[in-house]
Amino acid sequence: MLDRIMVLISLGLLIAFCAVLITFVGRIDLALVIAVCVLMGVYDLLFYSFRKK
Repeated sequence: MLDRIMVLISLGLLIAFCAVLITFVGRIDLALVIAVCVLMGVYDLLFYSFRKK
């Protein structure tokens, strides 16, 4: 249970950091790269961290 909480916290912090980065830099190419990274993190969260063992 603690590992799932840590995954959610780390993903939330990654998304918050990336949102600040996109807001202050404002480049579309950077936003696309960050979006791909966040989607990979969400994919990892949904398919590997919360699957039944």
